[in-house]
Amino acid sequence: NCSELLPQQRLRLYIVGLRRDIDGRSDFRWPELPVLDTSLAQVLEGPEVDNDTQNMLSEEQFAKLQTSSEYMQDPEKRLAQLHAKARTLTSGYRGGIRSEFVFRVGAPRPRYFTVRECARLQGFPESFVHCGSEGLPDRNRAYHQLGNAVCPVVVAAIAACVLSAIGLHRGTLPSGAATSHGIEPLPRGPDPHRGLTASALELLLAASPTDTAESLHLRALCEVFLLGGSSGVPSSTGCGRGLSASDVEGLRRLLASNLPGAQTTALFAIGRVAYLEGQTGIAKTAPAAVVASGGLLALVTGCLAGANEVQRQAVTTLKILSTFESVVGPLARDASALQRLREFMQDAEAGGSIGRQAGEILQNLGVLGHGSPPPAMGTVGCECAGAEVF
Repeated sequence: NCSELLPQQRLRLYIVGLRRDIDGRSDFRWPELPVLDTSLAQVLEGPEVDNDTQNMLSEEQFAKLQTSSEYMQDPEKRLAQLHAKARTLTSGYRGGIRSEFVFRVGAPRPRYFTVRECARLQGFPESFVHCGSEGLPDRNRAYHQLGNAVCPVVVAAIAACVLSAIGLHRGTLPSGAATSHGIEPLPRGPDPHRGLTASALELLLAASPTDTAESLHLRALCEVFLLGGSSGVPSSTGCGRGLSASDVEGLRRLLASNLPGAQTTALFAIGRVAYLEGQTGIAKTAPAAVVASGGLLALVTGCLAGANEVQRQAVTTLKILSTFESVVGPLARDASALQRLREFMQDAEAGGSIGRQAGEILQNLGVLGHGSPPPAMGTVGCECAGAEVF
């Protein structure tokens, strides 16, 4: 999920295959990436774009949005949360029915992301030409191709690990990303595997607005991560369809970090694994049981008291977990979690999807706790980011 690095939820499956006749095939390791607390506000352009009619919804479009059932039920499902992550960009962003809008204080009406903001969300450097005579032919093509893209920063990190496994990575040379985009090279620390991600992190810096307090802070975090400092940020190597022992330990560190970005990343991963498990129609397979018995469930429920975006993801993840028998018992005995869920359900300010999902969790616990059969696994999903979430 590129949300570990960038302020966008973009879960993608990456597959690495090496030819059998290549030495070093067994040496491949997935990249270790820092989990950075980036937020959408950090990549937005200045307030002048809020008044640009090319970006704004028309008065008629805004009126239609306000009267839509989805908006009336929960405006946060259509308005971007500036201090959280953006939803998954798609090729039909400007024309899709699930477009996400920016509505900052002082703006006359909500607006679409600009093309440059979409490029930043995807991790394309500021020097990338996205439209005009030297780039893509028009704005619509730019939106379409950026929405179809895979995050270059993640690809760069994986590619470095592939090159290292087959003996072609030149880790001692100046980074191409840094020299190509005018970024001062990042330092390499004592951990050679972490060092492989330096070029990718330089590309991340090149995709961030320059000379801002946020960009300087981002660089400092990348430097501490590469140097292995004790005050560094937590890291992640992603996870597959199941949860290995190392996955569980990594998720535990992220949940215990008290960093909203790290916690939402872990919650998202747990929910995704459980959701895929649910699609098999088997309610007693390994991942949900691992969450229940591996010490993760208490950390997940602890996130119900976190920041707003953490609470929302925790409720979504618990909604999925609450359909598994291995989780129902421990969750039903967690008085603090049940109380928090009741508050969400009853709190008018929470409202919308978070209150509704909290009610569904309590209903699942009541149904399953009395021996009735679990609901159909295939109906479980995540409402926070559309069909692209899991």
